[in-house]
Amino acid sequence: MRHPWRTAVLVSTLMLGVAEARYTCDVVARRGDLDPGGLAFSNRFEEPLGVNAAGTVAFVARAGIAKQTIYRYPNGGPNSVVARVGDPAPGGSAFGRFVAGSRGSVSINTAGNIGFYADVTLPGNGVFVDVGGTLEKAAQKTDPTPNGGFFLTIPSVSNLNDANEIAFVATVNVAPNGVFLYDADTNALTTVADTSNTDTAARAFCSFGQVGLSNAGLAFTAEVANPNCATPLPGVFVRVLGTFVPVAVAGDAAPIGGTTYLSFSRAPEVGAAAVTFAARVTGATYTGDGIFSSAGPSKVVASGDSAPEVGGAIKKLGDQHRQDGNGDVIARLFLRQSTSREGIFRYDATPEAVIAKIDVPPAPFGAGSQYSKIGPPAAAGTGTTVAFNAKMKDTIKPGSKAGVLRCVP
Repeated sequence: MRHPWRTAVLVSTLMLGVAEARYTCDVVARRGDLDPGGLAFSNRFEEPLGVNAAGTVAFVARAGIAKQTIYRYPNGGPNSVVARVGDPAPGGSAFGRFVAGSRGSVSINTAGNIGFYADVTLPGNGVFVDVGGTLEKAAQKTDPTPNGGFFLTIPSVSNLNDANEIAFVATVNVAPNGVFLYDADTNALTTVADTSNTDTAARAFCSFGQVGLSNAGLAFTAEVANPNCATPLPGVFVRVLGTFVPVAVAGDAAPIGGTTYLSFSRAPEVGAAAVTFAARVTGATYTGDGIFSSAGPSKVVASGDSAPEVGGAIKKLGDQHRQDGNGDVIARLFLRQSTSREGIFRYDATPEAVIAKIDVPPAPFGAGSQYSKIGPPAAAGTGTTVAFNAKMKDTIKPGSKAGVLRCVP
């Protein structure tokens, strides 16, 4: 089955860009550096993080006796604190913990505004944005929803786009669960889709998984009735002019010959040319995980593929992949039969390594230092800058150092 979104795409993300040299990285912040408040960073830099085209990085770390803090570090400064645990939160509570991972990232748009998810002391959790240095609440637990009822949980939060919009999935008390959108410029909260809606194949939505938002659009994972919600089908859906078009649904033919889609993980990425998404596929000769594109449709990369530049094969995919401003896919991959073991890779017409574990860390790490762990990437939505957390074996004491790195082609 060829979905409308696929056939409308004329340019594949895999055909964009040209071969470039390995990325050049610099250190944004690391253990022992002083934060804007004069506190020394500990070894606790948390993932994932956000970066924009200007190289401004938003990240969560700990410094001195302070607990978690969200920082905004422009390329050249001045650096600033966005919020610390214990600070007053919009809505009358206080920040208790900044949470990312499966819920999304601390994200930053072209203007340097930041979106994030946080636990708060009361009533429990919420979505927040910092616009021009002013914190706003998008929504939190017990707030009324646009379609009645009250928010209960918020399992997924998107990146903040350049229109200062942020999307999230929420379960709701007394009303349908769904995907919601907050516009920080107008302070408007709207429903994107809920369980009263259907996709363009007339299948009712049963539940929602994760949501991705960019300047190019919005997409999400969800389950649809097959024929009812007792036996649902998982899939990826993109919003097109107020409708919800299936990009891929379990049972559809996948781009790896003889396979079909089985399940979907993490939030889709919406680019100007294509939607990319992580999925597990299965067939008579291959079962594994990969990143796929609606352009074609096509495979971007899958377990078992050869690793670009560093040799070996891909053992498994990392967490959330990203699309940069060129529509190239940026992904952390774990390798076998390679001395590198792991790295961040870019997929375009000529895939390459952004950074590999065998690479030489930049100064001020000492000569002979080594990467011990490379975290998941952040990619600028309107540029090619990449950022990530890393742990190092530094030849300058103390030997164990974590930090944030920023890389450009």
